[in-house]
Amino acid sequence: MILVIGGAGYIGSHVVNRLVETERVVVYDNLSTGCREAVNEQAIFIEGELVDEKRLTQVFSLFPIKTVVHLAAASVEVESNENPQLYYENNVTAMLVLLKVMRAHHVKNIVYSSTALTSSPANEPLNEQSYIETTNPYARSKYFSEQILQDYTMAYKMNCIVLRYLNGSGTQIEDLVNAYSMALETVAKNERSFKIYNLGNGQDYSVKETKEKETITKSDSHIEDTPVFIASLQKIQQELGLYAEKNLQRLISDTWNGHQIKNFNF
Repeated sequence: MILVIGGAGYIGSHVVNRLVETERVVVYDNLSTGCREAVNEQAIFIEGELVDEKRLTQVFSLFPIKTVVHLAAASVEVESNENPQLYYENNVTAMLVLLKVMRAHHVKNIVYSSTALTSSPANEPLNEQSYIETTNPYARSKYFSEQILQDYTMAYKMNCIVLRYLNGSGTQIEDLVNAYSMALETVAKNERSFKIYNLGNGQDYSVKETKEKETITKSDSHIEDTPVFIASLQKIQQELGLYAEKNLQRLISDTWNGHQIKNFNF
C-alpha cells in the first residue's frame, strides 16, 4: 500500500490517478492548497497535518503502508523570505516527524519531491552534482530535507529517490507521472539506496519564447526573462529510461485548454 502525502494537490492527484490502477493508495493532505474533489474515489483520503505525529501514527497503524510518496511542501519563494519559520516547520520539521513515524512502523521506501533551485542559475544543463547555492528559505528547506533523507538512508537502511524539478506544466502531466511511477518501481526493488534525479526536458524555454506562442492563448502581456535553470536529464535517462515527450507549444496549449474548462480546480 502506498501513502501519498499531498495527494490532493495538482501533481499529487495525477500521481494518485496512475497509482490506483495497480495499487491500494492512501492520500494524506491538509487541503491548504489541494482540493478534496481532485482525489480519486478509489483512494482512501485522510485529512491531516504532516507535523501531527499522533494522527500520522494512526494512519500507519491502520494501513499496511510499504512506500511513501512525499509531495507536500510550502513552495513559494517570495513567501519563504517573508516567513521562513513556516517553511522550515512545514518542510523540515514535518520531514523529521514523517521519518520518525516511518521508522517506528518499519517503512523504508520513500520518493521525495524536491526542487532544482538547490543549484544556482546557469546557461548550461544542471546535473545532480552541480554546485549547491540555495538563495531562499524554500530552496534551503528542500536541500536540508534531501540531506536528512540521505543520512537516514545510510543509517537506517532506507531506500530513497529524490526527484528535483521546477514547474510542472500542462494539464496532461504524463512526463512527471511517469517519473514517479518509475521511481516507485525502483525503490521497491532496492535496499539502502539514495538517488537524486533531475526532471525536465533538458531545454531552456525562456519567458520571451513563451510570449511568442501567444497565438495559442490570443493574449497580450508584458513579460521579462528570469534566471535560467536547465535540468540535465542524462542520469534519469540512463538509469530509469525516462524521456520527456512534450515541447513548449504542447505545454502551453494543454495549460490554456485546461483553464477553459468550467470548474477547473488547479
